[in-house]
Amino acid sequence: MAHDATVSELAAAITACAQMHRFGVSALSDRYALNADGPDKEFPEAKATGCYFIFDTEDRLLYIGKASLKSTIGRRLSTYFRWGVGGLKLQHSGWSEGKEPTFVRAVSVAEPYQAASLEEYLIDRLQPSQNTRK
Repeated sequence: MAHDATVSELAAAITACAQMHRFGVSALSDRYALNADGPDKEFPEAKATGCYFIFDTEDRLLYIGKASLKSTIGRRLSTYFRWGVGGLKLQHSGWSEGKEPTFVRAVSVAEPYQAASLEEYLIDRLQPSQNTRK
């Protein structure tokens, strides 16, 4: 059952996974406000592989994604959000009613293959509402 975790629950789960699997992971980035930070500020950990986290206006975790192997966090986030005339444009329209993406955070991993492990662990443990399983 989805429960939209808090930032502190996410940080604790990241630490637990990294310790359990013994891999290097960066500290959770500062928030990147989707409507305030602007196109001149890069997404957090933009050039790295790792996981990114999308939150709503109430700081609740909506979605966990990964960038691994031939992708980067910045490239993956740009598939969801793009700056254009008039501000930020949401590229992905599948957000549930009342679940407005407001900010993102990210962590980088030491090796690209670790991103998939971290993502799967976090989705299983935190069950964000916008990560759907079929």
